[in-house]
Amino acid sequence: MNENDSTTTITDELNSLRLILPRIKLDHDIQISFFFNTLNILHKSLTINNIHDLRIHKSSNKCSLNNDQWTNIHKYFDEIIQQSNEQTSVQYIIQLIQDRLLQIALTNKKFKHKTRKSAETISTTTNKFHGADLI
Repeated sequence: MNENDSTTTITDELNSLRLILPRIKLDHDIQISFFFNTLNILHKSLTINNIHDLRIHKSSNKCSLNNDQWTNIHKYFDEIIQQSNEQTSVQYIIQLIQDRLLQIALTNKKFKHKTRKSAETISTTTNKFHGADLI
């Protein structure tokens, strides 16, 4: 799962994560955290095997996800960790979580859009009826 070159250093990977983090919109007040020992992994990849205490959590009560969505994300994160091997990169895990958040956001927009359309259709139907009634 790790597609990084074996010569990639921890600094390179951290810089890569810093570059993608602005594009990864974990803007639901969700944080993914972990610890690593820079002395031990100076010339190793940032993988599951080289980090400790990998967690996902809400950083505040302002999280825009409802309880079901948050539970879904948390379970998905746990599944990713369980299915990962030693070479799974942190960047890959972050990308999977971002994809799931995007999927949730798109599902919510579709649902809200359908709800709005229904209200507009009802409103239009009512207006047509009133217009016909006036004639």
